[in-house]
Amino acid sequence: SPFFARFLQGKSTNEQEFVIHSVSLQAFAALLNILNGVNNSISEENVESLLHVAERFHFQVITDVAEEFLMNSEKCSVHRKMRIADSYKLTKIMVSLLPLYSKGRLIVELIDSGEFSLLSEDLKATLLLNHKKAAMGENEKKKTIRKRKLAALIDCNNNKRTRQ
Repeated sequence: SPFFARFLQGKSTNEQEFVIHSVSLQAFAALLNILNGVNNSISEENVESLLHVAERFHFQVITDVAEEFLMNSEKCSVHRKMRIADSYKLTKIMVSLLPLYSKGRLIVELIDSGEFSLLSEDLKATLLLNHKKAAMGENEKKKTIRKRKLAALIDCNNNKRTRQ
């Protein structure tokens, strides 16, 4: 970690104590386990605290492991994944989830959930704009289908008249 590299450069070998404030023991222990190759230390319950510690102390490897965990998690809701991805700038997750929100039902569920209010204003705007574009595209498809049906009906009626 660049944070610890800078911190430890100024320390003598006699200094043995380092106090870390505002980090739970469980989150830091899980972080150390992951750094030591014990990847089963990440869970639904601690993924956010791990991302917080990783961000604070610049552990990109932890961020990458947490992002991969979330990408593959079936227990974590889509809305929670989106909120976490937004909070910690997890681009792969955001890119994979954005198309899901162009569908009407999911965006409405997100807006009704507590997660929507926690999203950044930029992401809210992006989600709503994508939904609007998708809705407009659906409306255009419906209009085209109606026009084709109407044209077919008119053709059918014209053919009936010419036969009579």
